[in-house]
Order: sequence, then C-alpha cells, then structure tokens
Amino acid sequence: MKYIDLYNRTVDLLEDNERLKKLARDIYIVEDYRVDESKRNEQEKEKLFANIKKYQAKSSVAGKSIYIESPNQEESSLEYYSIYINPKIEDMDKFTNRILEKCEEKNLPYNINLSYVKNEHKRVKIKASLENLPNYIELLDEIGKEYPEIKEKSATPPILAGSIDNWIGYSINLDYLSRVRVVSNVLFPTIQNWLENSTDKLNTVADNPLFIEKLKENIRKEVEDENISSEKICFSKYTKPLFMDKDHKMEDSPVITNYNVPKQYKK
Repeated sequence: MKYIDLYNRTVDLLEDNERLKKLARDIYIVEDYRVDESKRNEQEKEKLFANIKKYQAKSSVAGKSIYIESPNQEESSLEYYSIYINPKIEDMDKFTNRILEKCEEKNLPYNINLSYVKNEHKRVKIKASLENLPNYIELLDEIGKEYPEIKEKSATPPILAGSIDNWIGYSINLDYLSRVRVVSNVLFPTIQNWLENSTDKLNTVADNPLFIEKLKENIRKEVEDENISSEKICFSKYTKPLFMDKDHKMEDSPVITNYNVPKQYKK
C-alpha cells in the first residue's frame, strides 16, 4: 500500500496550523521565501558536471538555474508531480550528485531543475510521474538518512506544497497556480470579515484557533468547483483514488473498485 501510505505521510496546508498562521501573519506572501547567502562547493560543483557527462544526461544552463534530464525519459503519465527540496546552497551540488548516483543505481529516470538564486523557495525541483513518485520519495528518504546534516539544515518546502518530514515537498503539477489563487481569494476576505466581527487585531488574528478553523473551512468551500482536493490541496481531487487504484493493481487485488475517476485519468 505504498501509494496510500505516501498520501497519508503527506502533511498538507490544511493539516498544518503553523503554516496557516504564517499565511495570516504575512498576508501579502503565499509562498515561503527565504534568504541564503551561502556559496556553492566548488569540488562538488565539478563532480556534478562530471557526473552529468558520465551518465550522458542532457543539461542546460539558464541564468543561475541548471536543468538535467536523463537519457531514459518517461512516457506520459496519468499525473505528474513536482518534488521540492531546499538544501543550503553549499549542500546543493553534493545533494544533487547523490540523486544522480542513486537514480543510475535504480535505473530511475530523472528531470531535475536546480536554482542557485539566493532568494529561492524551491532550490531543487524534480519532475516525477505517478508511477515513479514513491520511488523518488524512497530515494530522498535514503539520502536523508545518509546525510542527516543536509536534511536538518534544509529549509521548509514551498508553503502550498505537501510536506514529508518538513524537508521534502511535493504537489501535483496540475492547477498549481489555481491553488495559489484559491488561497489568495480566501485569505483576504476571511481576515477582513473576521476583523469586522471580532475584537482581534490584524497582528493577533493568526493566534486565534477559531480563525484558523474558519480559514480551513473557507478554503475547502472554495475548491469545491476546482480540480483540487478539499482534503489535501496539494493534490487534485482524483489523486487519492488514483493512489488507491495503483495500490490495488500492484497487489493484484481481486477486489473490483470504481472510484469515479474521470476517463481522462484512466489508462
């Protein structure tokens, strides 16, 4: 049941009161930006480009970003996911080298975007198919155990991504901008309405647990007509059924299930 276990491991914005408080305290920011003035490790940087050549990966540089693709790219998938990890800049090349090495060991395709901009909220971004999503999370779990210092120093994932162990973030690619819009549309009027009908001040709204519950309730209402899950907004409304379906197929279960997944989401 690795797909549904992965789903259950994911802490979403709607389950994380601290992230919701952060949104309410800084209402002009819906992403968790941070500053890191550290510099790249030159030795690991050289190793990274040597590995790219060694593994015959495609690479391109755009500004302070590097794009790396394996030769064995995947075909189209039911759903694609973005995985975000935010190591310190001095750890990024070492971390990426280990990802490449492990992907080669496991014959796992990879599509990685590295950003060396100091004001960035998604330093390492990996594109993963539905089929390989658990393999990538497993790979990152392994790296986290090998290099606990990198995991410990990593900044938190983007605020609207689902979070695992507070260092791996991921979300379905579909409707990411829609999720940003949903949160923005709900946050401002909820705060305004609350201030008009309570004794709270703007700087104390986030500390009121009743407000946080109201914010969750309003976000869930807002996504009703969207292709977004009201349980975990980092996913589409079809993600959990797809995860359950994948688990059943992997177990070769005799149970016939129909989760009302739209036709375009079925192979």
